Amino acid sequence: MGGHIHWVMSQIVQIGLDVTSSAGGSATAFHAVRNAIGGKAISFTGQSRWNEILEGDGIHHIQTGRSLLGRLFHKPNPQELARAKEILHGAKLLIIHTLYRYHAHWAHEISRELSIPYWVIIHGGLDPYVLSYRRFRKMHWLNQFGGVYLRNAQQVIFATSNEQAKASPFLDGVQSRVVPWPVESLQIPNVLRARQLWRHKLGIEDNARLLLFLGRLQEVKQPLAVLDAFRQARAPDTHLVFAGPSEGYSPAEILHLARSMRIPHVHAVGPVYKWDKDGLLAASDGLISLSVKENFNFAAAEAMAAQKPVILSPGNDLQGELLDLPCGWLLGTDEIHQAARAIYEFATFPKEQLTKYGITAGQWAVDNLGANTFKKRLDSLLAEL
Repeated sequence: MGGHIHWVMSQIVQIGLDVTSSAGGSATAFHAVRNAIGGKAISFTGQSRWNEILEGDGIHHIQTGRSLLGRLFHKPNPQELARAKEILHGAKLLIIHTLYRYHAHWAHEISRELSIPYWVIIHGGLDPYVLSYRRFRKMHWLNQFGGVYLRNAQQVIFATSNEQAKASPFLDGVQSRVVPWPVESLQIPNVLRARQLWRHKLGIEDNARLLLFLGRLQEVKQPLAVLDAFRQARAPDTHLVFAGPSEGYSPAEILHLARSMRIPHVHAVGPVYKWDKDGLLAASDGLISLSVKENFNFAAAEAMAAQKPVILSPGNDLQGELLDLPCGWLLGTDEIHQAARAIYEFATFPKEQLTKYGITAGQWAVDNLGANTFKKRLDSLLAEL
């Protein structure tokens, strides 16, 4: 199919699941695709997320049903499905995000009925950790439907080479590519002023080190492991800041644990977005993620774009893109003592060394995660249609 630049704006339809503000990285990726190549957008959105829908977001939200099947499998009623099908009029490509829910079945059937090719974006859905819980249900889905679904896709897209490698048992006969997500550098007019404001708010001196945990306070991201590693590190003149929405743990619980374990210099500020998030990144000297599973990790990528060194666990698939890159500490194991050692080195390394790590991280982000690079990668895939 030639002349793709002409038709992408009107003939591509993305189909996602719960594309709202609390959806995290999958929603960020959904918007990144739309910003890069345009097109229409459909979200199969559950009732619990309807209060998050922003008027004028440009997304056609298809309400999933009230039945057990609707709540568990995100299946809309026939009227909503008819409305979704109308939106596909004239479509030449479907881009389907996320596995294991009804929207994938519906899109697959529509693609066969209307002879529309489709891409699938996995979002970590084939990671061994993801398959370790509700395993029977997921393996049944993959065996009964998922294998055919992936093989019939024009492309199956992964964010990192590690994510793709972990999915290899399911990729026989599957056409797949790695397309890292784009991130922007800090979008604030005065980085120094933003740094000063956040540090003043938290009571952190300018010459003290600030290590940032940025993400949901949920078990998979291991905020308690970060807290324990910080305790073991006994890092001099260093503060640990947790920023992210409650999900399993609350900021108050994190602070209570820190007090009960007699760990000084721990802060928990709740969720931060847009300029607040950029300001906190500016105020930090590095980012830590000990997550069990991150198929990309927008927070780490954004920190690198802000020229901050990173401490990343093996569960961060972004590690595979950073091999031999002196941008921080790429941990080889999940053992707490190794993370503690990295935190101690972060706290005690000369400022010039941290600055070099940050500059290297920022240049890598510019070269590999820029919006123009992302668009060129998608345009290259579109040219193959």
